[in-house]
Amino acid sequence: GWSDAAPPARLFGNTYYVGTCGITVLLVTGPEGHILIDGAVAEAVPSILDNIRSLGFDPKDIRLIVGSHEHVDHMGGIAALKTETGAKI
Repeated sequence: GWSDAAPPARLFGNTYYVGTCGITVLLVTGPEGHILIDGAVAEAVPSILDNIRSLGFDPKDIRLIVGSHEHVDHMGGIAALKTETGAKI
């Protein structure tokens, strides 16, 4: 489901899957801050943040959140993720 928690996974290099069972959310890490691509649905935000932390990264180090497109299944959690991370959208 769109908000069902899924385990995080390293995809390649510094790119990680931190989304849910039904929606991809990607974390691209770097020494000057991280980028989050998409935000799933609002109900998924706690598991996204948990996945980021379980990989050893601090959500507060996310500097930019990018939405791939405007559908609620990709943008629904963006506002809450902005609040939790302080990142720019």
